[in-house]
Amino acid sequence: MNMNPRWKLMAITLVLVVLLAGLLATYAAGQEPGTDAIPHKEPFYDSGPFLVNPRAGGIAVTRQASPLAVQTFTSQDTPIDIPDYDPGDPQCITSTITVADPLQFADLDVGLNISHTWRADLEIWLTAPDGQASELLTRIGQDYDHFNVLLDDESAYDPRNWPANDAGQAADHDYTLPTYEWTWFSEGMYLDPGPPLHALYPGQAQGDWHLRICDALQGDMGMLNEWELHFSELAGPYLYDSYKMGPEYVLNGAPLTYTLVLTNSLGSAASAVLTDPIPADTYLVPGSLTCDAGTCAYDAQADAITWAGNIAAGAPVALEFAVGTVGVTCGSQIVNSAVLTDPALDLGPVQLEWSAWAWDLQPYHWDFEAGDGGFTGTNDWEWGTPTYPPHLGAHSGTKAWATVLDGGFTPGPVTSILTRTLDLSTYYPDQQLTLSWWHFLEADTGTDKPFSYARVKIDGTEVYSIYQQGPVNTVTWIPANADISAHAGSEVVLEFEFFAYGVSYAGWYLDDISIFGCQAPEILHLEPSVANDSGCPLEDIVYNFQAVNTSIVPQTVDFRIEGGTFVTSVEPEQLTLGQGQQPVTVTVHIPPQPGGTFDLVHLVADGETNSDTATIQTTIGDNCSKYYFNPYVIHYESDAPRP
Repeated sequence: MNMNPRWKLMAITLVLVVLLAGLLATYAAGQEPGTDAIPHKEPFYDSGPFLVNPRAGGIAVTRQASPLAVQTFTSQDTPIDIPDYDPGDPQCITSTITVADPLQFADLDVGLNISHTWRADLEIWLTAPDGQASELLTRIGQDYDHFNVLLDDESAYDPRNWPANDAGQAADHDYTLPTYEWTWFSEGMYLDPGPPLHALYPGQAQGDWHLRICDALQGDMGMLNEWELHFSELAGPYLYDSYKMGPEYVLNGAPLTYTLVLTNSLGSAASAVLTDPIPADTYLVPGSLTCDAGTCAYDAQADAITWAGNIAAGAPVALEFAVGTVGVTCGSQIVNSAVLTDPALDLGPVQLEWSAWAWDLQPYHWDFEAGDGGFTGTNDWEWGTPTYPPHLGAHSGTKAWATVLDGGFTPGPVTSILTRTLDLSTYYPDQQLTLSWWHFLEADTGTDKPFSYARVKIDGTEVYSIYQQGPVNTVTWIPANADISAHAGSEVVLEFEFFAYGVSYAGWYLDDISIFGCQAPEILHLEPSVANDSGCPLEDIVYNFQAVNTSIVPQTVDFRIEGGTFVTSVEPEQLTLGQGQQPVTVTVHIPPQPGGTFDLVHLVADGETNSDTATIQTTIGDNCSKYYFNPYVIHYESDAPRP
């Protein structure tokens, strides 16, 4: 093995833990080809809560149909040299396998035999005859050499998570072996997430298949010795490429629309049935259920959508319906799970699942397409179109913030900070607010240097952090969020801070930053804005109170006073406290009273949904030295000497 003196990034995500059940569920349920991905991952480095909205379902399916045959196609234009990365002239190689037969297939595995003295340099894609591309591997394997691996959807090994299972990561591969030394699950299946490779390429295998390899870091080179396509034929029908989609979040009270696409990838027609229970705390929006084939209906007794009909091979059926969300608890997930089966065949059920977050408010959202969102960056932070790494791009649209848009960050010790002022003053203190964003992170400090970090602060207080010694790579855009409820009620400064030693990798990218919130309860609050807890018996005492509406809905409020008067001598009636918790100041006049401590005044505010009472208590203090008291009579001191 060539021990490179540099630290290079192993593109396996050491910091991402993917549960096996979630992995299998991803390829079971599937995703619409060409749509944005929402990976189902839970990073153990994440100090904040983690928003997960998987397109795929929560349980694995059993593929009970048996393959009829496996046809293997081997590259004929190999071996091909893989040149070293040149930042001035990046080069990639392409090898082509031509499939002449109009082959229908239900499974696709890809064999790779590559000699390279630092395999974590390589980024590898597969492109089908129709132009659909899938990322197979991206800088996997740290400082080990060569690939001799079969990429198989059914493999349990995550090539990015070798601390959890070796999977041939912490070892050189022997590329001289005639057969594949290791079997991995294709990295691209995590990123899409799923379906399996074959589902990205519907239809026939006929045509030209292209393998593209790019060397992304300087210092090593290699050779594509050979690669193969393994197509498994299967007797149809095949329903496992069906999928469900919807929005990632919904504002409470707005309809949540689901789209289900029931797909039979190949073979004979399926006589299928679908049952889709309406999610808890929601209801079917009348007139929203449609289907373009078969029979769809709402079963009121079961509170579920049903569908029955035939699904011909290559002729998907689309269903759509919407649910009302008025009764959903803010800050919770709405989970919708459907089951598709063909009772006439020995096929396992297909689980189609979608989760969306419910919120009351979205006061801020930046997708950065029209501008920089008012953010200001120091050092490496740039706003615009990211072009490095070449496979990444923005999370949505074309624009994002990045620590250098077209190359690596400046190695430490350099701190890059992205800031923006947020006005949260219209929210009641501790009102539930969540900061949400999508990010990509790639850095490598090396284990001989201090931690690198990416962290989020509100007014200097850390609310989210990723600290890592050694390599860290999220591989693609992933979601993250932080609870910022403690900062409601004031104007704050939001900071995204990035710091890293080591080799200049891509750094930290940010896109689609939002703030979501939950409406505060409709509570009327009386708070003293001027506190005066001492006075003298012949002096007037004046208190100012702020009446605060913690709801975003305006409230009409009646005030009355017991034991005192309003300064205007006219009790205010039917005052309106405006939207957004705008306070109204109420001034109370306390008449002179002698003696001790008194509960002088009760101020009462009656709102439409809530009431509050403030008790004003005062103490006569040392500043009243010229007076002495009995319970009822006030005596004045004389200046004459006492006997």
